[in-house]
Amino acid sequence: MIRTEIDWQEIKAAADHLGATEKQVGMAISRALSRTAGTMRARASRALRKGLDVRRANTLRKRLRELRAGRRTRGSSSGQQLREISLWIGLNDLAVSDLKGRPAKTATGAEFRGRTYQGAFVAVGKKGARTIYKRAGRGRFPISEQTFPIKDRADVILEDDVFDDLVDVFMKNFMSDLRARVLHGVGRQRGN
Repeated sequence: MIRTEIDWQEIKAAADHLGATEKQVGMAISRALSRTAGTMRARASRALRKGLDVRRANTLRKRLRELRAGRRTRGSSSGQQLREISLWIGLNDLAVSDLKGRPAKTATGAEFRGRTYQGAFVAVGKKGARTIYKRAGRGRFPISEQTFPIKDRADVILEDDVFDDLVDVFMKNFMSDLRARVLHGVGRQRGN
């Protein structure tokens, strides 16, 4: 889970400069968080697919979810509302057939991307790609497709390529939305 602190002083200064109401600021923050989460989700999908050499994009789409969280009062005396949107990314191991590369048969089993699978064999899987299977018992069946760990590599990709400018993206979205709300009077209370 990636957590980032937003500079509330910068938000307050922008609101004062534009003459925005508290309601407009709250609406702009909510919209900016949603747009930022969508941007980060799309970036994560692209970067992980390329960095992990995944065959199909839908393999990763299933593992990226936006979780919308409600408001809660911040611990400070200012009583500010903390709004957040989380991005859940499933980084458990992927099946060998989901990744690009060619599994190879070895004397003691199989090998894929430098990782050896003792007692395993190479075969064409359900998805039409060569993969690695291992028998669960002494008979022919049941067999299970072997997996390849992605967490360590994915963590590096996410930190370096995706979330490095999260605050900048949020502030750009926030300022754009807040300017439009102030310009068009969206969210102003009557009589103001």
